[in-house]
Order: sequence, then C-alpha cells, then structure tokens
Amino acid sequence: MTTLPPAQITRKLARKASRTLQHSTEDVWRLLTGNFQERAIANKKELRIIGLRRTGNHTVAEWIKAQEPGAIEHLNNLEVRCNPYRYKYEMLIDHYPEHHNWAYKHYQPLAKGRFPEIDCLICGYEDHPLGSIADPLFEQLHDAYVGKSAKRFDILVLRDPFNLFASRLKSNMIPVKSAKFTAVDLWIQYAKEFLGETQYLNHNRIAVNYNQWVTDVDYRQQLAAQLGLEFSDTGIKKVASLGGGSSFDGSAMDGKGDQMAVLERWQHFKDDEAYRALFKNRQLLEYSQKIFGDMPNTDILFDD
Repeated sequence: MTTLPPAQITRKLARKASRTLQHSTEDVWRLLTGNFQERAIANKKELRIIGLRRTGNHTVAEWIKAQEPGAIEHLNNLEVRCNPYRYKYEMLIDHYPEHHNWAYKHYQPLAKGRFPEIDCLICGYEDHPLGSIADPLFEQLHDAYVGKSAKRFDILVLRDPFNLFASRLKSNMIPVKSAKFTAVDLWIQYAKEFLGETQYLNHNRIAVNYNQWVTDVDYRQQLAAQLGLEFSDTGIKKVASLGGGSSFDGSAMDGKGDQMAVLERWQHFKDDEAYRALFKNRQLLEYSQKIFGDMPNTDILFDD
C-alpha cells in the first residue's frame, strides 16, 4: 500500500474539510430557498437499485436499460447521505484524470442543480445499511439533488447467500462498506426488507429474487410490467462490465450471460473453512429457506 507524503495528506484533508463545509452551506441554502414542489419534472422515472455487491445489481440494471427507451442517466455504486451527481463529479475529478473533461461538461451542471428532462434515472447503492440509504435528510433534499421525479421505484435485489458469498469470496469482497455490519448482517437485513418485515424502502418497492430472475422468463416479464417497460428481454445475455464483470468469468461470457452457472458458484468453496463458517448463522439459513427454498446439495456445507 502506497503511503502519501505528509504534505500531500495535509492538502487532501484540507480539501475534504473545505468541500464538506461548502456542501453543507450549499445544501442548507437549497433547503431555505428552493421551492422544489413547483419545479418541472426532471426524471420521468427514477429507479433506486439496492443490493449487496456480487448480487447481480449491475446485470439487472443493464437489462432494464436495454429495454428503457429514451434518455437514461445511470449513477452506479453511490455513497449514501450525499448528492449523487456531486459524488460522481468529485469522484471523477479526484481519481480519474482521463475523465476530467467529461466530468466538467456533464456532471458539474447536474451537481449544481441544473437538470435536463430525462426518461429514466437509475441510482445504484451497494453494501449499505438500508437505514442509511433511506435517510430522512436525503429525502428532504432529494429534489434539490437529482431533480423532481414523476415516479420513483425502490428495487431491492437479493441473491441466495450460498452463491452470493462464494462470489464475494472469489472477488475478495467479504467485508462490506459499513464498519458496523458484516456481510451476513446486511444480507439478513435485506432479507427482512425483501419479505416486508421492515419498511425502509417506500417508493414503490419491488423485491427481486435474483435466482428466479436468472432462470424464469415469465418472472422477468412480470418485473418489466411493474416498471412500465415494453418487455423484449433484451440485455439478458449481457455481462455488465461495471465492477469487473463476473467474479468467476470476468467479461468472457458477455453475450452469453444467460449461460453462466451463477447458481453453482458455491461448489467452488464447499471445502473452504472460512466460507463454511458463514453458514453457522441460523438466522441466515432460516431467511434463505423462506425466500429461496431448498438449495440443492448445499446441505453438505453443514456436515461435521
């Protein structure tokens, strides 16, 4: 790991502190002066896609985009409790010099609240506690941050824990972004929301069973209808490049995504002690059974 010189660290911290103050001042000003209810619609449709990393969030998003006509803005892997456009703008400016021109031209006006009318805004959140995603202050500033949306959807994508944790282990992604939760904790939290036991997500919540989405064309057609899409199933074979593609196949199966053995990933780690230890949590197994039923042959993971 590269250690930055002290002077560079100081400059970085000073810039962060300055930005934080600037952002807070700007947000307070927008709250005090903006009459967002009277603004024109910026987004005909807004989809907030939520899931743990390696759940298939990117794949579902690409499938939706392939069937959504018109202008689309896709903001992936967002941070919580902040302006999504501002976050993407500063991420590009700070870390991707090759995209500076695009960031200034495209994202800076959006970060400042100048929104053109688009057909669909997609915001992706991964590995965050649901309470952070559904933060009340963010909701107050929503229209100031991304513009007013005619209709909003919360799409919660859940994958069975056996294949999910195998994919995360393969990608070295077992820890989640929150220091307060483990991946197992968040999976259980998402499962409770999936079943309606909690009510964090209240914008036309749609719970997507990723296993069924992969295997059942009728299920995908029902989802498309819920989202107001003209169903064609276009994009089902695409492997999203975001996040490096598949944990096991990378982008090698792009164009043949429907042929990937995404429900068999667990077998690669069936003898791995760290992997097997994840399933000592009885609540994890109970919720998996409620949502996904019996996963064939996974009982060998519990043999002593």
